Order: sequence, then structure tokens, then C-alpha cells
Amino acid sequence: MQQLINVQTGEFTLDNNFTISPSTTLKDLREHFGEDRLKKSGYIAKIDDLYFLFYFSFENGLLKRINFEIEEGPEERNPWGNNRDFETNWIARQMGDNSGFVWDMNEAGRHYHLSYKWGSVGVYYDFKNGTFESTLVYKNPG
Repeated sequence: MQQLINVQTGEFTLDNNFTISPSTTLKDLREHFGEDRLKKSGYIAKIDDLYFLFYFSFENGLLKRINFEIEEGPEERNPWGNNRDFETNWIARQMGDNSGFVWDMNEAGRHYHLSYKWGSVGVYYDFKNGTFESTLVYKNPG
């Protein structure tokens, strides 16, 4: 498995060794991916044998959040489906987390959350919508 998330900095390496960091701007993404590949519906990348769908959010012109879905095939995810266990395990391997986190849906407020100096990463459950979301969030200055 390729190391895509740098544990020390939170940088996320995508295709062709393009690295996204807290200083990444929307202009940077448009220049790298091209306007036609970077749409509101997200950016799709095949990395190793996995398919990633990325959504980028900005605050004060800098990248604040990367939401992502991971699939083992190119098919679109069912809107109410999730890959929470797969994504939780993938993030744990990326971050070197050996805690053995297990989802228990009988425990309210349960999330897989790892905090660092640069921000956080994890899988979060939206109780209102009944959906899961994998997210990397930067602590941008400002």
C-alpha cells in the first residue's frame, strides 16, 4: 500500500505525485487537474488499485477540508451506501494507528477521529442523515 497521507504534515499525495497541503489553493487544483476534471461533483483518481472521489472545501482562499470516498472498483457509490469499515481501516493503516477501532452503532456520537498538530482525519457518522464521511481537516492559520 502506497503512503498517501503524511502523518507529520497532513499532506495528501494524489496522482503523478501531486501533493495537496494546507497551502493548496483552488487555483493550484484547477491548474493541476484542469477545469474539466475538477467539478462540483468531485475529482476521481485511481491510486494503486483503489478509486478515490475527492471533494475539496476552502476557507479564506486556502484548502480547509478534503472529503473522500474510497472504492475498490470504478462504479459509483449508492447514495445511502458507505464503506465505513474499509475507509476506517485504510485511514488507520495510513496513519499508523493500531488502536483497533471498531464501530458500535449502539454508542451515540461514535466517530473514528485522529488529531494532529496540522489538523485531523477520520470517518464521521452523520446521525441525522445516517451516512458516513471520510474527512481530512487542516488547521489553517487565520
